[in-house]
Amino acid sequence: MTRGLLIAACVMTLIALALMCWSLFVPTVWPIMVAMSVAQGFGTLAFGMYGYVVFRDFRRRMVNKPKTDFLGMTKELQELDPIARPSQQTIEVKKEEKAS
Repeated sequence: MTRGLLIAACVMTLIALALMCWSLFVPTVWPIMVAMSVAQGFGTLAFGMYGYVVFRDFRRRMVNKPKTDFLGMTKELQELDPIARPSQQTIEVKKEEKAS
């Protein structure tokens, strides 16, 4: 369903863009009226569909992994940044604290 909505949003956006370009190349009354009503409606609906898919995906990710590693990059950042990675001494101290 998500993929279908994204494809529909892309197609509607391209139709809206084509209608808007038509009104620029043929600046008469009807093309401008179509661009201002139909094309705007297609563009707004496509944007709403895209926003729904993004919101749904975000919500699904938060339900499956609630607030842990919000961007999904903690592991990669710890590998790249030695400051963010705990040192061996810190790990040993924590183990000693747990043992006592």
